[in-house]
Amino acid sequence: MGQVLKGLSVITIVLAIIVGIVQANQSIELLGDYYDVPFRWGLAFTWWVSGVVTGILVYAFGVVVDHLQDMSYSLRIISSSHETPSQPAPSLGSSKASMDKLKGFKI
Repeated sequence: MGQVLKGLSVITIVLAIIVGIVQANQSIELLGDYYDVPFRWGLAFTWWVSGVVTGILVYAFGVVVDHLQDMSYSLRIISSSHETPSQPAPSLGSSKASMDKLKGFKI
């Protein structure tokens, strides 16, 4: 799962760069007429920054998932190697307290 998220993060960054270039090169429609405009750096920069930030966040989430899977695997190995005790638990004795010493006590 972590590898999938890491791959999606790379795809997100690449697509954001491509979409930024395409969107910045498109002509503008205004009142039914199309106008050719130069490359719009602000729009391209917005796409690029948002794509890179999203890709970094998805990649970080994939790293966290990888670490959680590693810890889960290690915990399963430790718990499977832990042997159950072969001897029964020792008797702790009677848990009832003797009330004989309090017969004459008054508050």
